[in-house]
Amino acid sequence: MQEEVIVIGAGASGMMAAVTAAGEGCKVLVLEQLSQPGKKIYATGNGKCNYTNEHQSPECYRGEEPGFIRKALAHFSYRETLDTFRGMGILPQARDGYYYPVSGQAASVVDALVRRMEMLGVALHTEERVQRITDRTAKDGTVYYQVQTDKASYETRNVILAVGGKAAPVHGSKGDGYKIAEKLGLQIVSPVPALTSCVLKGDFTKEWAKIRVRGCVELYSKAGELLAKDRGELQLVSYGLSGIPCFQVSRYAARALEQGDRPYLLLDILPDYPEEELWEELSRRRKDFASYTAEQALEGMVHQILGRVLLKSLGLKPKDKAGEWSDRDIRRIADRFKHWKVGIERVNGFDFAQVTAGGVLTSQLDPDTMEVCRYPGLYITGELLDVDGICGGYNLQWAWTSGYLAGMAVANQERNAGRS
Repeated sequence: MQEEVIVIGAGASGMMAAVTAAGEGCKVLVLEQLSQPGKKIYATGNGKCNYTNEHQSPECYRGEEPGFIRKALAHFSYRETLDTFRGMGILPQARDGYYYPVSGQAASVVDALVRRMEMLGVALHTEERVQRITDRTAKDGTVYYQVQTDKASYETRNVILAVGGKAAPVHGSKGDGYKIAEKLGLQIVSPVPALTSCVLKGDFTKEWAKIRVRGCVELYSKAGELLAKDRGELQLVSYGLSGIPCFQVSRYAARALEQGDRPYLLLDILPDYPEEELWEELSRRRKDFASYTAEQALEGMVHQILGRVLLKSLGLKPKDKAGEWSDRDIRRIADRFKHWKVGIERVNGFDFAQVTAGGVLTSQLDPDTMEVCRYPGLYITGELLDVDGICGGYNLQWAWTSGYLAGMAVANQERNAGRS
């Protein structure tokens, strides 16, 4: 028996594709390798599910083909997402443009999608892993697909591949989709971790663990080219650096490291103060706090422990008197506040990453439908594609957008074919 539409993967984009196609009258079968759908959604927004963002700009999404992303989002952006989920019972709550369900529970979003699938008659097979997809040609010349799983073999005119990338494998994203795509001859931009923390060179980080500071982070290549930057709360951890600003630049660090570069970070831990003003303040403290130790003289400017680590990084003794600082010492301290250079050993891997950078090259797809150009009836959505967003609901927005476009395209295709 031939299935009308098979969706592989019951994550965000897969479930959106399923409810969209089924809502347009298609008979949909969803295959999910885990025991329950939407597992990764539960972890988004610290369990509160930041499911979209009203600030939509090209800079919020990354990939080799930014024009593809813009065209897709023009069809289905945050307003359509809010309307769609409101129709499923999710009332939105805005926080500075970030949208969450009023319930404050990611489970509400998952439950809404699952209930909608049930209401529309979508068949869901859990604990069934897809092993390969093979394209076939019928006697009348039409293309169909054979989907082989660890439990059964299916035939269908339409496949929506929504299995995710490699990030957070505990939630089911283990990179199986890349193998399936490669067997079909599709080009893959090598996957690297994104929205993750950085392991820094040196052992000084063990001293600054558990400190948080409002700062700015800039990522440079070995040659000194600015690759990315961001500003916000930096989390100083025992192995290096975490926090949203670090997450935002991490995909560029991962890509640079993968390509054999040796990138580094410049940290500005007092971004609201110009360097010249800091020099003047330190000069005043040398005079007014001459009897203080160096670390005491920095109190009120930075966290006490961070000040101690900073002094040590310059070869200055924290217990020496501030009155002994030379003009050169003051210049170096002010420079370290504004331009603290730290080397990157590595970025934390896929086990710790929130999303994957890289994936199926999007130039091989139609941005209006997510259909693979060389394979009619085959669609790819979500994180499996070479599209990743910054923190703030953008990766879920991409899942909703790509899932909706694929589901609607399948429905239109079936409608035009008369569902023969």
